[in-house]
Amino acid sequence: MGEFDKRHDFDSEELNILYERHPFIKFQNIVESWIVPIDQMLCSMRYDNPISEVRQINGRLIVLFKEDINRNKIDLYNKIIQICDIAIFNIDRDLNQIKDKKVPQCLN
Repeated sequence: MGEFDKRHDFDSEELNILYERHPFIKFQNIVESWIVPIDQMLCSMRYDNPISEVRQINGRLIVLFKEDINRNKIDLYNKIIQICDIAIFNIDRDLNQIKDKKVPQCLN
C-alpha cells in the first residue's frame, strides 16, 4: 500500500455528497479530501455539464467527457478542470514531491 492510500479515506460517507449532487456522473476511487474541489468543479459546469466520469488513479485526477460534448466550450471546461487538478495536487503536495524525485528523468 502506497503513502497516498494510507493517508486517504476511500470509503467515507461524505462521498455521498458527490453521488447525490451529481447522480449522472460515475465516481471511481475518489478520496474524501477531494470532495470539495471536485464538487466545485462540477458545480461550475452545472448548466452544461460535459463530464461522464471522475476517477483517481495513483493519486492523479482523471476526468472523462461525455461523447456529445459541446466542442465550442472545451477550452472553458479544460480551465475549470485544471483549477480542480491544481487544488487536488496541493492537498498532497508533499507526496507529489516525493513521487517526482523517484521518477527517473528521460534522456534526450
